Amino acid sequence: MAESKTILHYNVLSQPTRACRALLDIGKVPHELNHINFMTGDHKAPEFLKKHRLGALPVLEEGDFFLAESTAILRYIHAKNNLSEDLYPADLKKRANVDKWMSWCDYSFRSCILTSMMPRWLFLMAKVPHPPKEFFLENLKRQLLQINFLEEELGDNGDFVCGDKMTMADIKIYFELTSFTDY
Repeated sequence: MAESKTILHYNVLSQPTRACRALLDIGKVPHELNHINFMTGDHKAPEFLKKHRLGALPVLEEGDFFLAESTAILRYIHAKNNLSEDLYPADLKKRANVDKWMSWCDYSFRSCILTSMMPRWLFLMAKVPHPPKEFFLENLKRQLLQINFLEEELGDNGDFVCGDKMTMADIKIYFELTSFTDY
């Protein structure tokens, strides 16, 4: 039976989507990209909601298989395509360390980035009023706390968060960091 093609449903505004696309490119995994336009509501269209009921990105599609959540997608891409063990080690303790950093990125770092970016996007797209300055100042403190934590850990670990080789955690963190300069 022929293998289903890999399609990544993405939007360049989505940092997790960019991480998934980067891993596909790094691993030289054949894939197609399907741009989902937030501005026109593509992510809420009935056809897309069949792929992911929450209408969020990224979504990986292979035939009748749909996978959401960037960390799950990264792990799936790695396992299915037998990518370099440097990216996601087989050693349980090393892998747990990569998982720790991906979780930190998803739940600690990304949340403080989104908290400051979402009001800006809503202001631009829906003309929702900006929150007060205090909101942004408080969130900036949270961001600086997370960035200082990252810098301290990098100082202890080597060139990358888990040592001397780039892992999937570094890819995720990189795209979150670039969100500071993208908008």
